[in-house]
Amino acid sequence: MSLFFCRAALSASVVFLYGLSPASAAAANSVYTTYGWPAQTSLPWATCGSISGKEGCYQSGSLGPFGHVCALLSDPPIATATGDMQRVYVVDSDGNLFSSNEVVLTIYNKVDTVFSSNVVTTFNAAGSFLIGAGGGTSTHCLAAANTKFLAIASSASGIPLLFNKTTFAIKTAGNGFPPLPVSAITANAQGYITINFAASGYTGGYYVVSPAGKTVLTGYNGNASVSPSANALTQ
Repeated sequence: MSLFFCRAALSASVVFLYGLSPASAAAANSVYTTYGWPAQTSLPWATCGSISGKEGCYQSGSLGPFGHVCALLSDPPIATATGDMQRVYVVDSDGNLFSSNEVVLTIYNKVDTVFSSNVVTTFNAAGSFLIGAGGGTSTHCLAAANTKFLAIASSASGIPLLFNKTTFAIKTAGNGFPPLPVSAITANAQGYITINFAASGYTGGYYVVSPAGKTVLTGYNGNASVSPSANALTQ
């Protein structure tokens, strides 16, 4: 499979280099982190951008190990006095949190600290959470997010889940739709998440979840869609 990099800025715990002072936050606005995709057992990353008018790449590394990375997304970056902060969400379809072949969500806090001639990028794992069982390297994932929730589903289960970004609580999305394969999850700029189901005795169906995590619309015999704005890289 081909490898490409997804541009996104993120965050982590701040690390200061001896003898250097962080540059202004304005300099961090031109710094970004790319990710190798598709990913498998590790997720490569590189931080690049422009500092003091000079373009370059300043640091690289990888996240992991994982069983099989199946989804990747991040929150918008938050500017700080010394750089940018951001959360990154990685879904592993072949995780091993409690036993083998689990679907596991791992959250990282990333910080880019910008200096006059360098950038230090650090990732700290904030926690790992069980999303479902019955996964594996052939399991496919779907995910999207608004400011408060992640919506995640896998081909191992017809039950989509909502993950609260603040409390880390997990609940089932929707209100009793029969377990069917999830065919798409999308989110729009207003924070509404649409979860579409494949046909199985029906011609399809969907939930629409509000920015507050409540199911506000359920449909059968058709699909709904919203303009994507906060959707994950998935495989």
